[in-house]
Amino acid sequence: MMFAFFKNNSDNILKLSVNQIAMTIFGLLLTAATYSNKKLLFATGVLSAVFYLYLIYTTAWDIGARDKIKIDGGRMDKNSSKGALLGIGANVINIILILTAIICFYLADNLHLQWAANTTAITGLIAYLINGMYIAVISFAKILPFNFELFKLFLLLFTVIISVLVSFVAYLAGVSNFRVLNALGINRSAKK
Repeated sequence: MMFAFFKNNSDNILKLSVNQIAMTIFGLLLTAATYSNKKLLFATGVLSAVFYLYLIYTTAWDIGARDKIKIDGGRMDKNSSKGALLGIGANVINIILILTAIICFYLADNLHLQWAANTTAITGLIAYLINGMYIAVISFAKILPFNFELFKLFLLLFTVIISVLVSFVAYLAGVSNFRVLNALGINRSAKK
């Protein structure tokens, strides 16, 4: 059943994944350009993270709005969890990499297994790089008195959870035809 969902929604998952790839490149470029200025690095890091979440929101909202037409026409049943499942589908590589890195970190730390330490280093680095939109903000966690490598992995897991939640909320908003700007009293279609 779950496989059928992901197969039937592969184009929507691909749209969300393409947003991540584009924002990874954008975030890496911003980080490289502003790395010497810590204030600017933090500001551009926040900008790239917020912009990425905005892209997720608009993409998932559009998917929900298209599904609303099918639901209203009786061609589709309402699935409130579809947005979250789309978010999970778009982040499946992130989830696998991050969880593998966390598990191997604990194996290396407690059992002193060299292969686990190597696996943590490789999967953690890949997960860190493919989430380039968050690198600038996460790099500021080095000042905290925690094990930075483990904390970084949990921060990456937290960002995945946030993106799944944004996808979930945006899809529900699209299905309900709820527009945030209209709720704030801003009508984009009003003529000047």
